[in-house]
Amino acid sequence: MSHSQDSQPFANAESAQPCGFSHDSQDSQGDGLRNPAKPCPTCACGSYWHAADGWHCEGCTPAPAGVTRWRNVSGGKAAPMPPPVLPWPAELTDALKRVSTYFEWSHADIAEFCRWAQRSPQALADAGAFLRAEMAKLTGYQP
Repeated sequence: MSHSQDSQPFANAESAQPCGFSHDSQDSQGDGLRNPAKPCPTCACGSYWHAADGWHCEGCTPAPAGVTRWRNVSGGKAAPMPPPVLPWPAELTDALKRVSTYFEWSHADIAEFCRWAQRSPQALADAGAFLRAEMAKLTGYQP
């Protein structure tokens, strides 16, 4: 799951720690960067979130709730996915089973999807909308 170039609706918890960039290199401002163009030298993550003091590496400093500006740079690896914080809603189980069977998802695909969905209320709502949209594609589906 990747972020768009400059906006992304999901986030987690704030930290004031810098992401490993020195103030002398990478054109930094406070603990953040002005315009990151390369993967983080500390963790090689290519995903950054924006705050008032600049850009921060998502791999080194998880984004706070409410972050709306994101940037991905070429050559970086994806930040680790945060652990699930919400239980899986039972009302999505049937849809998940049908969609994953129809589209031949592996057990790893299903586990990753559930972990992705359970990271925030917005992600869970998006997962539900995705599963309903995919169910609508299935032949003979009746809600």
